[in-house]
Amino acid sequence: MQFIVIFGPPAVGKMAVGREIEKASGVRLFHNHMTIDPVLAFFPFGSEPFMRLVGEFRNRIFQEVANSDLPGMSFTFVWNLDDPNDTAFLEHTCRLFSQRGHDVAFVELTTT
Repeated sequence: MQFIVIFGPPAVGKMAVGREIEKASGVRLFHNHMTIDPVLAFFPFGSEPFMRLVGEFRNRIFQEVANSDLPGMSFTFVWNLDDPNDTAFLEHTCRLFSQRGHDVAFVELTTT
Protein backbone atom coordinates (compact mmCIF):
# COMPACT_ATOMS: atom_id res chain seq x y z
CA MET A 1 0.00 0.00 0.00
CA GLN A 2 1.06 3.55 -0.66
CA PHE A 3 0.20 6.76 1.17
CA ILE A 4 0.96 9.79 -1.00
CA VAL A 5 0.78 13.33 0.35
CA ILE A 6 0.22 15.82 -2.47
CA PHE A 7 0.91 19.28 -1.12
CA GLY A 8 1.28 22.81 -2.36
CA PRO A 9 -0.47 26.16 -2.43
CA PRO A 10 -4.19 26.52 -3.14
CA ALA A 11 -5.27 25.96 -6.75
CA VAL A 12 -1.93 24.49 -7.87
CA GLY A 13 -3.56 21.29 -9.18
CA LYS A 14 -3.32 18.91 -6.24
CA MET A 15 -6.73 17.36 -6.87
CA ALA A 16 -6.07 17.02 -10.62
CA VAL A 17 -2.80 15.22 -9.92
CA GLY A 18 -4.51 13.00 -7.33
CA ARG A 19 -7.19 12.05 -9.86
CA GLU A 20 -4.55 11.09 -12.41
CA ILE A 21 -2.70 8.98 -9.82
CA GLU A 22 -6.01 7.28 -8.97
CA LYS A 23 -6.74 6.53 -12.64
CA ALA A 24 -3.26 5.14 -13.25
CA SER A 25 -2.78 3.12 -10.07
CA GLY A 26 -6.03 2.66 -8.17
CA VAL A 27 -4.60 4.61 -5.23
CA ARG A 28 -7.72 6.35 -3.88
CA LEU A 29 -7.87 10.14 -3.75
CA PHE A 30 -8.77 11.81 -0.47
CA HIS A 31 -9.11 15.49 -1.36
CA ASN A 32 -8.83 17.70 1.72
CA HIS A 33 -12.20 19.35 1.01
CA MET A 34 -13.96 16.00 1.39
CA THR A 35 -13.89 16.69 5.14
CA ILE A 36 -13.76 20.49 5.12
CA ASP A 37 -16.88 21.21 3.07
CA PRO A 38 -19.41 19.21 5.12
CA VAL A 39 -18.17 20.73 8.38
CA LEU A 40 -18.33 24.27 6.96
CA ALA A 41 -22.10 23.87 6.73
CA PHE A 42 -22.18 23.95 10.54
CA PHE A 43 -19.08 25.70 11.88
CA PRO A 44 -16.86 28.54 10.64
CA PHE A 45 -13.45 27.72 9.18
CA GLY A 46 -10.80 27.55 11.89
CA SER A 47 -13.22 27.45 14.84
CA GLU A 48 -12.61 24.87 17.57
CA PRO A 49 -15.53 22.63 16.53
CA PHE A 50 -14.47 22.91 12.88
CA MET A 51 -10.87 21.91 13.62
CA ARG A 52 -11.90 19.09 15.94
CA LEU A 53 -14.41 17.54 13.52
CA VAL A 54 -12.21 17.81 10.45
CA GLY A 55 -9.31 16.29 12.38
CA GLU A 56 -11.38 13.44 13.76
CA PHE A 57 -13.01 12.64 10.42
CA ARG A 58 -9.65 12.60 8.64
CA ASN A 59 -7.97 10.51 11.31
CA ARG A 60 -10.70 7.84 11.23
CA ILE A 61 -10.53 7.62 7.45
CA PHE A 62 -6.73 7.36 7.55
CA GLN A 63 -6.92 4.61 10.17
CA GLU A 64 -9.44 2.56 8.24
CA VAL A 65 -7.56 2.87 4.94
CA ALA A 66 -4.23 2.02 6.60
CA ASN A 67 -5.84 -1.16 7.97
CA SER A 68 -7.54 -2.09 4.70
CA ASP A 69 -6.49 -4.05 1.65
CA LEU A 70 -6.82 -1.01 -0.64
CA PRO A 71 -3.86 -0.25 -2.92
CA GLY A 72 -3.38 3.05 -1.15
CA MET A 73 -4.48 6.64 -0.70
CA SER A 74 -3.33 10.03 -1.87
CA PHE A 75 -4.17 13.03 0.28
CA THR A 76 -4.16 16.65 -0.84
CA PHE A 77 -3.05 19.25 1.66
CA VAL A 78 -2.07 22.92 1.79
CA TRP A 79 0.92 22.42 4.10
CA ASN A 80 2.23 25.52 5.81
CA LEU A 81 5.82 24.39 6.24
CA ASP A 82 6.34 27.01 8.95
CA ASP A 83 3.43 25.73 11.06
CA PRO A 84 4.47 23.04 13.55
CA ASN A 85 0.83 21.92 13.84
CA ASP A 86 0.68 21.09 10.14
CA THR A 87 3.94 19.16 10.39
CA ALA A 88 2.79 17.29 13.51
CA PHE A 89 -0.48 16.37 11.76
CA LEU A 90 1.36 14.93 8.77
CA GLU A 91 3.90 13.11 10.93
CA HIS A 92 1.07 11.46 12.88
CA THR A 93 -0.82 10.60 9.70
CA CYS A 94 2.23 9.15 7.95
CA ARG A 95 2.99 7.00 11.03
CA LEU A 96 -0.46 5.38 10.70
CA PHE A 97 0.72 4.01 7.36
CA SER A 98 4.46 3.50 7.93
CA GLN A 99 3.91 1.54 11.18
CA ARG A 100 1.98 -0.99 9.12
CA GLY A 101 4.85 -1.29 6.62
CA HIS A 102 3.21 0.86 3.94
CA ASP A 103 5.17 3.18 1.67
CA VAL A 104 4.84 6.93 2.25
CA ALA A 105 5.69 9.52 -0.41
CA PHE A 106 5.45 13.29 -0.74
CA VAL A 107 4.67 15.18 -3.93
CA GLU A 108 5.11 18.95 -3.80
CA LEU A 109 3.41 21.00 -6.49
CA THR A 110 4.46 24.57 -7.25
CA THR A 111 3.56 27.20 -9.79
CA THR A 112 4.83 30.58 -10.94
